Parts: sequence; C-alpha cells; structure tokens
Amino acid sequence: MADKIRVGIVGATVTPGGSGWGANAHVPALQALPGYELKAVCTAHEETARASAEKFGAELAFHDMNEMVAHPDIDLITVVVRVPLHKQLVMAAIEANKPVCCEWPLGADLADATLPESLRARGARVDAVAAYVCATRPLTNANLEALAAGVDAFTFASPSAIRGLLEGGSPDVTSALEQGVVATIGPVTSEAARVLGVRVDVEAVESTSRGLVEALCTYQGWALQSPSPTPP
Repeated sequence: MADKIRVGIVGATVTPGGSGWGANAHVPALQALPGYELKAVCTAHEETARASAEKFGAELAFHDMNEMVAHPDIDLITVVVRVPLHKQLVMAAIEANKPVCCEWPLGADLADATLPESLRARGARVDAVAAYVCATRPLTNANLEALAAGVDAFTFASPSAIRGLLEGGSPDVTSALEQGVVATIGPVTSEAARVLGVRVDVEAVESTSRGLVEALCTYQGWALQSPSPTPP
C-alpha cells in the first residue's frame, strides 16, 4: 500500500482561460497536505494534460477520464470542472470503484441534485463537507451559523467583499473578524479594510488567488509545496 493517498485531479489546467480555481486553489491545497500526493492530472486534450502535469509536478497525464479512473496507481479522484460535467465525471469514478471528491453541487439541474440521495439508497457513503463558506448579501442562515461556530480565516479579494460582509451589521461578524485571521489579495483591498475598521493580518505579495493562498499558508505556518519547475 502506498505511503500517501495518490490523487488524480480532473479540471486543473495551465491553459489560459481554463480552470483558474482548480489550478490556483485545489492544486496548492493538495500539495500542502502531507498525507496526499498529486499523482495525475486529466484535461480535455493530450497537450494540455502533459503541460499541466509537468507544471504541477504530477507523474501521470491523461486526456481520457476513463483511463485515469482505471489506473491502479490512483487512489482518489477529485473533480474540479464546471458544474454541468460534475455528475458525468463523478459517476465515472464511482463505476471504477474509486472514491471521489467533488465540488458542490453534484449537478446542474434538479435531477442531478438528487444524486447523493440515490447513491445513499444504493448503499454508498456520501459526505458533505463545508470546505469554505461564501458570504452573501444579506447574510444567510448558513453564513451566520458558520460565524457562530468560529472561523479560522477570512479571505478578501476586493473592497466590495469587505463592505458586503459588514453591511449586515451582525455582531457575529465583528466578533468573528476580531478572532480570525484576515487575509487580503493586495494593498487596495487592505486599505479598504483598514478604512472600514477591519484589522489586516496578511496581505498577498502577488495579487492572485494563488498569491493569497501562499500568503495565508506562510502566515499560518502551513506547508505549501511548490510545483516542480519546468525544465528549460
């Protein structure tokens, strides 16, 4: 048995205009986890699959999802594509008898949204994990429950995001901001936070999603493995 859980990710690509969220959020998170190894990358085309695997330091590259889920060196599949393809790719992993992690929702319509219940009815284990909560205006019950339970870190990518969180006037927001780490994507957002009376603990050097993740990981002392450099 492998020392680490070997992950195959579908949807993270270095292609311009591709899945920035997969490349800039999911891949760094996987690389920061000591018990996991990013083993394979799957994209829609052979060239982008190879380029993405090389960039992220993955050993294997696929442009056919069925080939990746069938590979014996892949222990877990993670799906980070756009919502309309979630169900199709999740079912491919399940049919290959592989555990799968997928962003919510699992489908694009009501029929797809019932997938968790239908899988449970067939004896499968389906867990829903709140990895992050996006604050909305006005704050939803889910937002308020998350604040009441305690938030480790707040990440702000724009001044409007800070204003939107504060506009509700909930005392839970003020208390949570005082107790959690506040990280911003750059100096403009940091200045807006200070003007609004919000303490800033972390400011990204590079004003990108990945830069924000890296700054927060450095501040918290979390390991963040850099992708293997591209050979000349």
